[in-house]
Amino acid sequence: SRVTNQCSEYACLAALFGTASICNNASIAEDGKTLGQPTEMALLAGSQKVGVPDPRPTYHRIQEIPFSSDRKRMEVRCRPVGGSHACLAFALSAKREENGKVVSPDGSVYFVKGMPESILAECQTCVAADGSSVMLTDSGKARALSQSRKMAACGLRVLAMAFGPSLETLSFAGII
Repeated sequence: SRVTNQCSEYACLAALFGTASICNNASIAEDGKTLGQPTEMALLAGSQKVGVPDPRPTYHRIQEIPFSSDRKRMEVRCRPVGGSHACLAFALSAKREENGKVVSPDGSVYFVKGMPESILAECQTCVAADGSSVMLTDSGKARALSQSRKMAACGLRVLAMAFGPSLETLSFAGII
């Protein structure tokens, strides 16, 4: 079946592929020409295939910590251009409060991609089908790691995606 913005899981797919696009330096031109690392181009192609528009034009990139083989992750901090986030999950994340204060007063969000073990270890929540945030249990983390290992055992390159108002309050978006 085809993915559309009417399917019940579209909100979480928008968060997953939105993160994959924002935390990305590749590009695909309208004529199909590509520029960038193969893995990053594949993430953009996947986003196109599921119908999640590239949100990068609607964000200001404030900070980037490039992927390194030591850290096995890439982090990007962005703020929406017009104040509106690309999807519900990002908007809810930007409004997250701790101890009565908004974690990210400027509305910026961190987008992270990398090795599943590294990313999952830092996530407290995950994205539900409707885009809301729910607690990520130890069994949920174990299930995601098990699935990522199965995918890797089949020869696939597996990356985890997460986002949050700070690097200490990340929400797991999924694995690709």
